[in-house]
Amino acid sequence: ELLRKKVAGESVASLHALWILHGLGKLDREIHQAALLSASPELRRNAIRALGNSGEDLQLLLDTAAITAEDLGVRREAYIKMAHFDADATLKMAIPRLFQDKTNQQDEWLALALKTAAKNQGIAPFKTRLGSNIMPNPTVELVEGDRPTAWVANTYGNRGGTTFTHASGDGQARSGDKALKIQSERGADAGWLATIPVKPSTEYRLSGWIKTQGVRGAMGALMNVHGMGQTVTQAIKGYQDWTEVEVTFNSGNRDSIQVNCLFGGWGVSTGMAWFDDLSLQELIMEIDDQETGSLVGDATRGKRLFQEHPVASCVRCHQVQGQGGVVGPPLDDIAKRKDAAYIRESLIDPQAAMAEGYPAQVSPMPPFGVLLPPQDVEDLIAYLMTLQTDPPAGSRVAPQTIQFE
Repeated sequence: ELLRKKVAGESVASLHALWILHGLGKLDREIHQAALLSASPELRRNAIRALGNSGEDLQLLLDTAAITAEDLGVRREAYIKMAHFDADATLKMAIPRLFQDKTNQQDEWLALALKTAAKNQGIAPFKTRLGSNIMPNPTVELVEGDRPTAWVANTYGNRGGTTFTHASGDGQARSGDKALKIQSERGADAGWLATIPVKPSTEYRLSGWIKTQGVRGAMGALMNVHGMGQTVTQAIKGYQDWTEVEVTFNSGNRDSIQVNCLFGGWGVSTGMAWFDDLSLQELIMEIDDQETGSLVGDATRGKRLFQEHPVASCVRCHQVQGQGGVVGPPLDDIAKRKDAAYIRESLIDPQAAMAEGYPAQVSPMPPFGVLLPPQDVEDLIAYLMTLQTDPPAGSRVAPQTIQFE
């Protein structure tokens, strides 16, 4: 009991008590939920790490709204944890919606954690369409003097016998008449480069077509974004006809990038390589959900969701006609006390407005705007707006708190 009290105390000792209880197998749902709802971000983060991978653990994670926490460290831990659960329909729905949050897109660690969770769930983190091609002189047909417009030849390591050519004529280009060409007899680490303005914190797709003849050594022929680590395409070697390569990346805090058409790539290659039909396109996120203004709620279906939904069953925490949990207030007369706009906000963003007399600093209510389709949210609202009867005597109990004997 002393350890349980320490967890509730939200001090440095709380962290030690949490992990001791976890190690002893005595971290029950009640105290674990209290830690997940703590005002201390550090305690919340550790409580998330202490979750297992069962369906009950997933429910506890979602119930405590960690996936939309204001503290980004708590949010990051929640997304990392999401990557450890088995395939789940609710997570498959939630992850793309969480990615619609600009903060989640712009914070590279949140974005990476969500992408990892999406991969483990077997889904794309978001649906996209390709924006316009912003690559300068993408077909390299434009010329300034004796070189292709916007492209500059650069050598990182050259053993001699290397030539950069704005090749033209039969068989040189994939489309049009011209292509970028690099040829080296003795070995080179070289490339054609272009500098391009981009939007910060934005997803992009870099692609192009490469042809090789007798390319050997190092990586071969490929494309990359300079200074961005593993933002590299597939490398082409040997004798290959025109092959498309691509890589997607986030621009991070950059407002411009350098794209390289590389020959060698962290080492020297010999042979010949051509580059053509180059592309840099923004990956524009598409939101499939219907506009809520076009949806009409079904109160009958909303009642079933309220009582039976595996994740969003409101009756676990709220009473109607004396039936249900007491974590939150009874809802028998909610339609007399609040309007539909308030109810919608409470469902979509539970942290926005805490119920009177329920002083918890973190709402234990799941963020339904992430976990439910818009139609389900409207159905729940329709049902709640039918509740206009005073609660039975004695049902408006004090908020549930953890008691220590």
